[in-house]
Amino acid sequence: MAHIQTRPAAAAGCEDVETVHTDLVRRPFDEVVRETEQTLHRHGFVPAATLDLQRELLEGAGAHLRPYVILAVVSLATTLRMLRRDPAAADRAVLLVTIRDTGDGVALSLSPPSGANSPDFGPVIADLRRRLMAALAGQAGSTD
Repeated sequence: MAHIQTRPAAAAGCEDVETVHTDLVRRPFDEVVRETEQTLHRHGFVPAATLDLQRELLEGAGAHLRPYVILAVVSLATTLRMLRRDPAAADRAVLLVTIRDTGDGVALSLSPPSGANSPDFGPVIADLRRRLMAALAGQAGSTD
């Protein structure tokens, strides 16, 4: 079972700091990325983009850093609710999942899109975070 530490983290422009969390998971980086992607898929999130920041900074700027991946994902159900209220809301429906090696573990952060003040995001992020942490702790079947 993975050891997980949790702390809320404030995001710039996000008034509800409870919707942004950083969790430290003591599992190999590649396992955390793979389990995160699988859990996202199982719970209705569609990948919009994957950025291997470590590779891009090495190739583009010659900079060396620990493994670092940013996933941009969309919850189809949340996006549909948002679009029904505002047909131009799609750009505010992308959730960012940041996964980075800290040297002491793997930090996993969930954050709403910049400028998103939709009431849909609080419950979506809380539920997704709970499911991700359960999956990463070896309890993938847990839903409570």
